[in-house]
Amino acid sequence: MRRQLQQDNADLLSSTWADWVQRESWKRLLGAIYVTNTVNTIIYGLSPAFNASQDLEIEHFHDENLWNALSANEWRELRAAYRKKNSRTTKDILEDVLAENTDDSSFESYNISPFSALILLEDMDDNDITSLCFSSHAILRAAYIRLFDNTKSFDRLCLLAEDPSTIDSNVTTFANTKLERNIDCVKIIEKTLEGIQLPVKMGHMLIRKTAAFRWSVEHAVAAWDNVLFTTKWAHAIELDRRRGIEPSAAELDLLMKIKDVLEESDYDMDESASLAAGLAKTCSLFLQDVWVWGITVRMGDVLERLARAYEREMEAAGPACQPQN
Repeated sequence: MRRQLQQDNADLLSSTWADWVQRESWKRLLGAIYVTNTVNTIIYGLSPAFNASQDLEIEHFHDENLWNALSANEWRELRAAYRKKNSRTTKDILEDVLAENTDDSSFESYNISPFSALILLEDMDDNDITSLCFSSHAILRAAYIRLFDNTKSFDRLCLLAEDPSTIDSNVTTFANTKLERNIDCVKIIEKTLEGIQLPVKMGHMLIRKTAAFRWSVEHAVAAWDNVLFTTKWAHAIELDRRRGIEPSAAELDLLMKIKDVLEESDYDMDESASLAAGLAKTCSLFLQDVWVWGITVRMGDVLERLARAYEREMEAAGPACQPQN
């Protein structure tokens, strides 16, 4: 389909209504594939099946008024307003959107249809639609995590394993994987922690019992990745403290927020010396109470096993080093 569009590079002003509708339909199908692929790549960590550098080598999407024309005559009247052809492809426009040199004097401004901008930016509606905001923020947090993707060492296929030892081996490998601490990581944890704080503030028991009515399985997957990343970061901080490496002020503030989450969730702080383990156990309950999808119960079980792996590592690290005067 993409090759056909590139080979048959028709001009709007010389096209018939029927030819234009067919071509624009193909273009919009490519746009839908682009959006769907992007979301699936972010949420599930899949390799992109859509190559924007090749698959978007088509002219930009035309305005909705042309698309909504009810007859050939109406379409021709609307087409008459289009005098100058924009030679930029959708890929070129995407590159311009992502570029940082738009203030350069050599940058030439041009117009594109609102629909083109919507597809390329996958923008949020300005309307106060709670479900849209809820879904968009979940995807945004997943996108932040993908920038670091420290969960790559965790084999998600272990969720399908029947042998508990296979799952334990995977979570141990994940717990042992070193996480690099830096300012960018702190900024991402600030975002991911929001996704954990929100259901707790709303009422952890309420969310546990009603999540199936509001979530999709994609929400569950995004939340699971969120917990994997956040607990891994907290575990890295705790291990470094045992080795005498103190956290920064920003990191300490985030650790205090994790403690607040555990307290609001009625978690017994004496149950474990590991904050990461406590957070993993607490979040596991949200997933294990959602029986609509069988995979969420397994996700919760994995978090419980991960909590035990964190605790074993903390015990093996020994008592905390005393700071030297």
